[in-house]
Amino acid sequence: MDKNNPAYVGKLRGNASGSIYQLFDQGIQPDNQYDRSKFRVSMAFVEYESNFLGMKGPRKLKAVVPKVECL
Repeated sequence: MDKNNPAYVGKLRGNASGSIYQLFDQGIQPDNQYDRSKFRVSMAFVEYESNFLGMKGPRKLKAVVPKVECL
């Protein structure tokens, strides 16, 4: 998907074991730039622990999503 597409939300990043995921907005990756207003911000966080022997889906699932206000 093109990053300029209006349906583009951001970047989903996962850890090496695939048990933690974070959704970031369209901002840029923090580096040595001084304008912090353009840095990407975490929008959601998902973590799960595998079930015994990794069968039949996750055993525990935690999701953190910010409150969305309707206008």
